[in-house]
Amino acid sequence: MPRSATGSWTEPGRRVPLFPVSRHRVSGFTLLEVMVVIFIMATLTSLVLLATGDSERGDRELRREADRLALAMDLASEDAMLRTLELGLVINREGYRFVMLESSEWRDYGSGNRALRAHRLPEGLDVVVESEGFNAELTEEDDGTNPQIIFLSSGEVTPFIIRLGRRNEPPLTVIEGDAAGNIRTRPADELTTAGR
Repeated sequence: MPRSATGSWTEPGRRVPLFPVSRHRVSGFTLLEVMVVIFIMATLTSLVLLATGDSERGDRELRREADRLALAMDLASEDAMLRTLELGLVINREGYRFVMLESSEWRDYGSGNRALRAHRLPEGLDVVVESEGFNAELTEEDDGTNPQIIFLSSGEVTPFIIRLGRRNEPPLTVIEGDAAGNIRTRPADELTTAGR
């Protein structure tokens, strides 16, 4: 009896398959289809995690910078009282530095303390300074202007609000200081709900 590639022939015109096929159709997905769907889901999940991870990392960096600045300001206020100096904070779009009033001129404050050294802000960070109720105009680079915030040897501080956020986005963190020298950091949404 002659055989073909698809089955064996028992009679002319009638074919008998080597592997019997069921007459009812089996439903379901093939392994290849399942693997393609899993691959697509894994790719989309990783993209979402990468996108939110960058945002969270940026928020953490922003909070860290705000905390660093607030602590440096606390330290400057204490230094001004302990050493009977008049200190100031000069902020621009690139960073900030502390200055000292000496012979009617503001000069760099070289206290030897690393926290009070000039500090460059990370790229993409936006700073808005409100001092004594007015928005201070910030320049791109330090042009040696007078400080926006002053720390007096009596413990008093120029009342201020510093808003920190990413460029072209609403601020996320606020540093506030009152005339008595109390400095605190908080989320920006708390400031807006407090009526300011």
